[in-house]
Formats: sequence, C-alpha cells, structure tokens
Amino acid sequence: MCVSRYYRIPHPFYHMNRNVTRDNHTRSNREERTVFNPYHNVEMQRHILWRTTMAYIQPGVYEMKNGESVKIRTAHTSDATEMRKLTKEVIKEDVGLILTEDEYTFTVREQAQRVYNSLYSPYHLLITALHGGTLCGIASFEPEQPIKKMRHHGHIGLIVAKPYRSLGLGRHLMETIVDWAKKQETINKVSLEVLTNNEPAIALYLNIGFEPVGCFHNHILQSDGTYADVYRMELITSTTAFQPGDK
Repeated sequence: MCVSRYYRIPHPFYHMNRNVTRDNHTRSNREERTVFNPYHNVEMQRHILWRTTMAYIQPGVYEMKNGESVKIRTAHTSDATEMRKLTKEVIKEDVGLILTEDEYTFTVREQAQRVYNSLYSPYHLLITALHGGTLCGIASFEPEQPIKKMRHHGHIGLIVAKPYRSLGLGRHLMETIVDWAKKQETINKVSLEVLTNNEPAIALYLNIGFEPVGCFHNHILQSDGTYADVYRMELITSTTAFQPGDK
C-alpha cells in the first residue's frame, strides 16, 4: 500500500450545506449555532456529482483474481462510517499508513465532511471499492500543495482491507485513479510514496507505469523503534504538458 496521508480539505463552498437554528436571528448567534450536516441534502450531492466532473468517476464493476466482482465508485457521505472503520483497522495493522492509532481522531462526522468537501473540490478525488455491501478499499488523489504553481500534480493514497489484498483490488483502484487523472487537463503528474521494503507494492506500481524518482532515508519511524526508507514514485499523465527532458 501507499504511505497514505489524510488531510482535511478546506473549501470556499463549505457553508453551502449547513443548518441554521432559527430561534435567534442575530448574526453572531446564528454563526455560533451553525452546524455542518453532510447528510442534509442528498439531492444536492447528486447535483454536485453530475456537474463536477473532476470529483466524479463513472461507477465500474471489476473482477478480482478470485473470480468475484467488486464495484468502484465515487465515495458518498453515507460511506463515512465504513471508511472510518476500515482506516482504523489498517492503521492498527501498522503496515504503511503514517498515522498511529492515537493520532487518528477522525469522527464519522468529520469523515463525512471530508467526503462532502471533496465533491466540491476541482482538485480532489475520493473513491471506494465495495464487495457486496462491504467497503473493502479506498483511494484518493489530492494536490500536494493547493497553490496555482503546484496544482498540476498530486499524491495518491490507497487503503485495501486485509482479506482483499493480493486479489488485484489495489491495481483496480490505482488504475481507476490514474485513468481519471489522465482525463483531467489540469493534472499532469501523479505521485505516491511507498516503503522500500514493500516489494509487492513496488512491483505493482512499476507495472502500472510509475517510476522511482527519489528516496527519503530514515523517513518513517516504525513501531519497533527502527527507521524505514521511502521511495517516491511518479507517473506522467499528460504527454504534452512537459518538454522532452522535463521531470
């Protein structure tokens, strides 16, 4: 798996879907009592998915190596509980995520807000994989720096539930993100970070088309007190954005 990162995504449209109590009409009290509710307006979410092409993928069904099918689609706020549960399970395994159990403090509400905000953002994508009714994978794309001179490239994060590893699900999620990025005129490069001893993941990323561009030495402090190196790998998604020799 990628050495994944989790961010809260601020966005100017944050206030569009908030409920305001009406027992006091003064501005200050309204602001104090204003509460974000990501579940409030499902029709608004559907409208966002319809009009915000960068935050949306067409749902697809893919076959895993065991012959069973998995559905990959844009994350919904209703996925928040299962997304939080899966993230906590993978963090507990201590197999690649940079957060520790005590540092992952996201509530279900905050996870739902993260999903909701990503639907508005023209620079983010958050997708989930579902096997029947089980959420078994999460993948994300977000700019490393949301500033004008650096928005053309970003970072991929990946989480796969333990029972679904080595079944090709990680590849399906990664290829879905990469295919989406290739269709975006504003994205020219995607990157990821992976522990140098994670040979299966490195082999997968190389096969998809990523290339190692650097190594961060002693970059991750592991639970046993030792330090691990991390490769940075990148994939160019636009064949016309860079001149020959540019990286």
